[in-house]
Amino acid sequence: MIDLALECAAVFLREETMLNHKTPYTSEADKIDKEIPCSPPPDVANGETIVWGEGLLLEYRCKPEFFPVGITHGACDLSTGKWTIDPPVCAESGCPELTPPTHGVVNLDVSGGIASFVCRQGYFLLGDETLVCEQGQWKGTFPLCTETATPNKRTKTRKKKARTEKKEEKQFSLELSDETCFYSAVSPPPIDNAVVNTEYQMNDRLQRYVMVATYTCMGGFRLRNTANAQLFCRNLVWGADVLPECIAEDDQCEIDNGGCDHFCTPQGKNRYACSCHEGYNLASDAKTCKDANECAIDNGGCEQECFNTVGSYFCSCQDGFIPKGSSCIGFQALRQAWGVSGGARIRSRGIPADLRADSLPTVPPTPPFVNFSKTLRNSPHRTRKS
Repeated sequence: MIDLALECAAVFLREETMLNHKTPYTSEADKIDKEIPCSPPPDVANGETIVWGEGLLLEYRCKPEFFPVGITHGACDLSTGKWTIDPPVCAESGCPELTPPTHGVVNLDVSGGIASFVCRQGYFLLGDETLVCEQGQWKGTFPLCTETATPNKRTKTRKKKARTEKKEEKQFSLELSDETCFYSAVSPPPIDNAVVNTEYQMNDRLQRYVMVATYTCMGGFRLRNTANAQLFCRNLVWGADVLPECIAEDDQCEIDNGGCDHFCTPQGKNRYACSCHEGYNLASDAKTCKDANECAIDNGGCEQECFNTVGSYFCSCQDGFIPKGSSCIGFQALRQAWGVSGGARIRSRGIPADLRADSLPTVPPTPPFVNFSKTLRNSPHRTRKS
């Protein structure tokens, strides 16, 4: 009875509202009818388009041999009847090596499927700033670096925005940054003689990750102030209290080893190259050395077990075997003669002549555990000064 009375009261109040007010009552059903549904989203080459969640959610997926460049998840904005994202580009690796434009530099991402171009100071980019690898070919217009032609419109606009932010002295920091550049796919502006990489850092104020742009100077240049190497996004604009600036160096390898982790090798006037110790690979910034996982490729050439270490690796054998180079030889009889039991393990990159299978010892050696580790040979390149 109580529920029935409440329902009757609600009907009465609704009718009173409709009779006594100029603005007619609008039910939730009427509101839904006025919402604008989204039309089918555009397809993506080398991928598939998935609409789900009662036609309100959108997802783009690339084929297994491709990877997405751009935002892959969006939704239908019922107020406009439009999707919140554009289709990404499904790129792939395997395209031919690119030659940098004169007075410029080309940088590949870790997948090798996206190439970005930057011109040196005093030159302007004509053409596409980014090329994408599709079906073994680079898609887009190969850029040129010129002194006299009009700069690329996008580059000119981004530089103007950056200068405007510097003039108005707006406050930019990790805590004040937001996610607008990520959701609207606004790329960070180019800085002369620098390469930009985007990464995600935790914004403690928002309690979520936001995109940050970090700049690394090209060979022959260095940051005027290493503390000013990043731009932050706020309200669709990239900026910083002090913009990153790359200035020329006279002797790059003599100044902080050129920024190289391991070796710095001069290559003519205002040019140098970084390289790494054996067992390390050069990272995408062309300066940092990262440990190479030798075991990830063909098990490091080891027959049974491969163990990666910092800057090296070693092969090992299971119980009941003894290593000979990268191979393992069954040697249970010798283990029993030595009195070795349980999980004792013999590690080696090679085995001395007196322990080969064709010359077994008759007297148990002391100690019964043999450990031969791989020795790295230092490269003759120049190393970082302490």
